[in-house]
Amino acid sequence: MSLLRRFSLSAAAVLLAGFFMPATAMAHPRVLSSNPAANTAVAAPAQIDVSFSEALLARGSRAELFMGHGRLWMKVAVAPAQVLADGRTLRTVPDAALVPGNYRLQWRTVGADSHPMSGDLDFSVK
Repeated sequence: MSLLRRFSLSAAAVLLAGFFMPATAMAHPRVLSSNPAANTAVAAPAQIDVSFSEALLARGSRAELFMGHGRLWMKVAVAPAQVLADGRTLRTVPDAALVPGNYRLQWRTVGADSHPMSGDLDFSVK
């Protein structure tokens, strides 16, 4: 095999590897599950957990809970959100028992890659 051909194949392999590496490096934690599950009707939960695919940074992670419907939402008092010992679960604990109604947990967290992420979790209490 000629030197030029070997160089070309090596360069192509390096470029191809570089093409696939950023997808992994730029991946952010994604929500794997929640308790209560999204869009379900449940008995009043004592806490709300959102589990992620990767580790979270406790600093910068927070959540707010709202009760309401449509455009009218009222903030519900909760303790500061905590990242559990597993490093992948964000827990929110209401200050008082949740009454029947529609709820939305708005969370914001920071993955180990230092990129912030946010999302909503809707559920209802029966």
